Amino acid sequence: IGESVIRLVGYGRVGSLLAGILSSFKPEQILINDLKNKKTEIRSLSEISGVEIKQVEKEIIWEHSDVISLHVPLSKLTKDMVGTEEMEMMESETVLLNTARGGIINEEELYASLIEKQIASAAVDVFGHEPYLGKLTELDNILLTQHMGSCSYDCRTQMELEAVEEVIRFFKHDPLLREVPEEEFQYQQA
Repeated sequence: IGESVIRLVGYGRVGSLLAGILSSFKPEQILINDLKNKKTEIRSLSEISGVEIKQVEKEIIWEHSDVISLHVPLSKLTKDMVGTEEMEMMESETVLLNTARGGIINEEELYASLIEKQIASAAVDVFGHEPYLGKLTELDNILLTQHMGSCSYDCRTQMELEAVEEVIRFFKHDPLLREVPEEEFQYQQA
């Protein structure tokens, strides 16, 4: 990973945690595109890790990447965000990862891109319609999992514990620590 250029789309809770983990492997660069301006947080991680980490425009994400990992919600802005046009900008060695939401990558166009070897491979955990039974299952250069990123015993236990703690805080009229941001309700309208 030491000479890799890793690009993340989305620098929220998951994207920022992943950037922190990846920085410990000392890649050449981690480039981030986020809808919100997170330059201060990104610069802080870069200074702490000693890895060049910076926010860039989305077009820069698609070009010259070894790995592109998506960490954005599904919304009107992100629906089919990655399609033929974006994959044509990618290197033939690019690995594309989506564990965020189905619908962010256009699955038909991903299939064509993988068949034509425009990108090397992909790993997808989320699909527009689940369970996924489409043409991507025919390919050898893609890893498909069944939306199981949060299915570990530890993760589910932690999610349940945090939810119960929030309910208790709510009924005690204490401030909520993990209140759902307003924009999450807007994402659900997509």
